[in-house]
Amino acid sequence: ALKYAYMDTHYLHKLRTLQFDALAVQKRVPEARAAFRRLTRITPAVKTFSPADFWRVRGVPSLTDHQNAVLQSIYFLRDE
Repeated sequence: ALKYAYMDTHYLHKLRTLQFDALAVQKRVPEARAAFRRLTRITPAVKTFSPADFWRVRGVPSLTDHQNAVLQSIYFLRDE
């Protein structure tokens, strides 16, 4: 898990530099900063868990009863 996290973030600084430079060339840094500030003020939607939402998973109707039971167990475990 640590290696995955390391590799997941390893290139972020380089990507940030590349993106910042591209914005600077286009003279859009102030616009981007304003957009980022707006994003920080957005209240995230709170999604409450509902066991019935399991039935909305794509492909559920084509599963066998046993497969549905396994998927439902995984769905509940994921919420925990």
